[in-house]
Amino acid sequence: MPFRKIDGNGRPAPGRQTRYLFSIASLIVLITVGCGYGEVDPVTYQYARALCAACNLRDAARLETVATQIQAAVDRQELPSREAGWLNDIVSEARGGDWAAAEKSARRMIADQVHQLR
Repeated sequence: MPFRKIDGNGRPAPGRQTRYLFSIASLIVLITVGCGYGEVDPVTYQYARALCAACNLRDAARLETVATQIQAAVDRQELPSREAGWLNDIVSEARGGDWAAAEKSARRMIADQVHQLR
């Protein structure tokens, strides 16, 4: 029988495999929960609000109007490319029929701005 390391409390110390599994579990939780959007440009915030409203109403025409406005803002370089990508991901979710997920994403972006103010 191999020797096991003992911690200061007389219990077996976590082995390499236990630490490895804990690391993997922590990584999975971090990926699943995510870190949020963080602070975004005021223009991005306004588009997130418009997307949230369009998704809440399940209004495809309104969604396309906002998507067109987002693209125009990108063309004018008024939106940071990373944030434009986030907005376009929300548009894609809604276009794919997952209005609830799209609305949730838009709400998360808006809520993250409130947390930044605290």
